[in-house]
Amino acid sequence: MKTRATGKNAAYICAAAITILTPLLSVTPSKAGNFIGHSTPGKPGYAIQFWPSFSHKSGGANSAGSFYQLAWFSETGLTGTKRDQFELWLGFNAGYAGTTSGSGDAQWGATAPQIGFEYYYEVVQPEVEAGKAGHRNWWISPTLMVNTPNGNDKSSGFGAGTNQFSVAFNINNYIAYDRWQLTVSPVSALYSFENRHKSEWINGKQKRLRGGLSLTFADAALGYRVTDDLSVGIHHQFDVFNSASSDFKRSERGAVGPSFTYTGFASKGYFMSATLDFDYYNRGTTRSTTLNTWLAKTF
Repeated sequence: MKTRATGKNAAYICAAAITILTPLLSVTPSKAGNFIGHSTPGKPGYAIQFWPSFSHKSGGANSAGSFYQLAWFSETGLTGTKRDQFELWLGFNAGYAGTTSGSGDAQWGATAPQIGFEYYYEVVQPEVEAGKAGHRNWWISPTLMVNTPNGNDKSSGFGAGTNQFSVAFNINNYIAYDRWQLTVSPVSALYSFENRHKSEWINGKQKRLRGGLSLTFADAALGYRVTDDLSVGIHHQFDVFNSASSDFKRSERGAVGPSFTYTGFASKGYFMSATLDFDYYNRGTTRSTTLNTWLAKTF
C-alpha cells in the first residue's frame, strides 16, 4: 500500500510537511513526512486515509489535528500495465492549535480542500519476493498538490496563515534492497501565494502577505523489515520556510526520530505507520516533539 506525508508529503508534504503550523511560517499544512515503505502503488479503487498528528512545543503549547483524504487509484498507468499507476485525491486538514499562555484557549480550525495527483512508475522490477535475499525494487512517483484558501484571516489558531492558494511538488522514491526499505524525497517545494486578506504591515499599512517558497530536504524514512508485517527504522527531514519571494523571515527546522510501518491487517485492507520526530535544529522556529501517524483503509 502506498502513501506519502505527502504530502508530504508533503508535503509536499507534504511537504512535507508539518500538519501543525504557525502563522509566522505562512506554510499551507499538508500531510506528514515520509513513512517506511511508502510511495508504492495502492490497490486499484478507493481508499480513505488519515494522518493524525500531535505536537508539543517547548513552552507548553500543544497542537493536534489530522489530514483527511479520499483517494482513487487506477488499475494501470501510461504503459497500460501494472508497472505504473495514477492516484487522485481530495483532502483537508482539521484540528486545534494551543497557546503557551496556559489559558487553555486552544483554537480550532480547518483548511480548504487539497487536490492532489501522483504518478507511480516502477523503475526496477523485482525478481525475488519482497523481504528475501536478492530482492531489488525501485518506484518513483512525481507528486503535485494544489491547496485552496480557507477564508481564515486570524493571526493564531489552527489554519491561520493558510488563506491563500499554494502549490507543492516533489518526486518521491521507494527503494528496496533485501530486507531494507528507503522512502525518500530529496527535495520538496511549496509555493504560497498572497493571502486573500490584508494584514497590518510596516507603519500601520495594510498588505496581502506572501509566504513564497518553502523547501524540505532529505525527507527520508529508512527501515528494516523485522518480520513480513513489521518494518522499523528512522525518519528525518529538514525544513527551510519562506526561503524566497516571501514577506516573512526565513526560518529552519531539522527533525529526526524512530519510525515503523505495520501491514499485518493488509488482507482486510488496513494499514498503519508512525514516526516520533524530535527537533535537533531550530532557527526562527520553536523546538517541538511531534508524533505523526498514518491510518488507511482500502476498498
